[in-house]
Amino acid sequence: MEGIESVGKDKPEIASAELKQRVVQAFQIFDHDQTNSVDVREIGTIIRSLGLCPDETELQSVVQEMEDTTQEGVVSLDRFTPVVLKIIADQRYRSAPIDDLLTAFQVLDVDGKGHLSEDELRRYFQYKGEVFQPDEMEELFNAAFDNQSKVVNYESFVHLLAIEDDNLS
Repeated sequence: MEGIESVGKDKPEIASAELKQRVVQAFQIFDHDQTNSVDVREIGTIIRSLGLCPDETELQSVVQEMEDTTQEGVVSLDRFTPVVLKIIADQRYRSAPIDDLLTAFQVLDVDGKGHLSEDELRRYFQYKGEVFQPDEMEELFNAAFDNQSKVVNYESFVHLLAIEDDNLS
């Protein structure tokens, strides 16, 4: 995938057509009535689906930047796209390096099994550190949970995250 070229601090970033298309497609998934706008509450999920990892405070700042000034609670595609492309160009909210993620999962895996159960992950992600919302937990399990073994093999999951993150470059 082509990278992003900087054209100046005050101007929007020029992104590859492929990257821009990916950002637009992520937005359109949540544009259920096809009005080129989404509910502001969807922005976190959309941004995270692109492999970006802002915390809640950072996310609120981003939402304020892109929220429609004439229609409260709504974000238009025209306001969303340049903000997200600039975030990507500035390499903000990138996920942690793969080694850091793997180490974090290994710390949680006190028995050294190489995997964590759904109950273990729910306990850690809903009650420790920055709390995951229920929809974020479901998203995590949809991506990471092995239905056959009923666990998350965190090494495979971390590599999946790294591949998705590489697609933003």
